[in-house]
Amino acid sequence: MDTFYTIIKIAPNSLTDDCLSIGMLAFDGEKYWLKFSNDRKNTAKRLVKTNSESIEFVVKQLTKQIEQANKPVNASQNILISFEGFLNSNFFNYLNIYSNGIVRFAKPLFLNEILTEDTFLNLFRLFVDNEAEKNISDKVDINEPFYKIIESNLIKRVESQIHTNLNIDSSKLPGLYFNYEMDCIGLNGAFVGAKAIPFTKSMASIDKEISHYIALISFLKNQYNRESDSNNFYIIANEPSQINSHEHETWESLLHNPFLKLIQSDEVELIADKVEETGATTFMNS
Repeated sequence: MDTFYTIIKIAPNSLTDDCLSIGMLAFDGEKYWLKFSNDRKNTAKRLVKTNSESIEFVVKQLTKQIEQANKPVNASQNILISFEGFLNSNFFNYLNIYSNGIVRFAKPLFLNEILTEDTFLNLFRLFVDNEAEKNISDKVDINEPFYKIIESNLIKRVESQIHTNLNIDSSKLPGLYFNYEMDCIGLNGAFVGAKAIPFTKSMASIDKEISHYIALISFLKNQYNRESDSNNFYIIANEPSQINSHEHETWESLLHNPFLKLIQSDEVELIADKVEETGATTFMNS
């Protein structure tokens, strides 16, 4: 799959390589993603006062072309120009090498992951404008109800007995090469622990959370010599709505993972019951 992204730049002085990034374009093999930073775009206009209208023209033309490229009709009708073939990585690589005007394109970079809205926005914030989503904290977090249920029905119930919201790093677990926050974890002969992973995140984030969790379990078992089958490590994750998606396939595979027990958010009281049943307590410095 030809999944790539390129940065759209403005060169105020065509005689130098100094550029200001104003937007990003990406392609996941089926769909184009395009976003501009209004702040960066306005800054670019101020830098090229004598030709500022050309910036808005290019933005509008590129936006229009991407909208056309994303229309299903392009794939189903016999058209003379294929946008998918025209706006590919080779085209943008050509522009990167030979374009020396006001508008320039960075060399396309390829991604080894599925492109989602979260992935695209994270790349945009990283390479174009990390202030572009200034009001993001004011937006409704789609995972807020998920976390609230866990907080009310699990964390509040066990916080006086075991660790909750515990950040584990190499200072607590020598040899651990990453930091990991457990929603709750306790020990009394065997471990009882839980990690909430909303499957509304990007697949890259989900994969990282799961793989690090499995690695953490291995570290904990070795450190505390608890290889017993009595350990209870849970992942709290609601079933993804799209049945044939990568997210759902991953979620379903967890049902058969021997290291973990998968439960949904409305079942978290079962974890609290297990904590109370086993008499688990705290076991490391917070």
